[in-house]
Amino acid sequence: MAGHWYDIKPNRIKSSHNPEEWVFAHYMEFPSQRDDGQWFNVYLFRDVNRSVFGAAVYVGQHLQKLEPRTWAARVIVDKHYREKYITTDESLINMWKRH
Repeated sequence: MAGHWYDIKPNRIKSSHNPEEWVFAHYMEFPSQRDDGQWFNVYLFRDVNRSVFGAAVYVGQHLQKLEPRTWAARVIVDKHYREKYITTDESLINMWKRH
């Protein structure tokens, strides 16, 4: 991976939602780092057991801006929101190998 990896800490939420069960990160590549010349942003999450993985992927010049801490908190609190980001894409899951 040639890009930049940032850990994300979710906004504060009630402990009853078990925030310690989830890990979040933001990975990005600049157009100069990619063969296609596009921006690449991925907001990732996984459970601590590494059995559930999720990602919000944005490629292109018009990237959707997410507030990472707010997004992470919503993934924890809102099961339906979280489920729409669940992935089985091995290329996204493999991004966690070093983290």
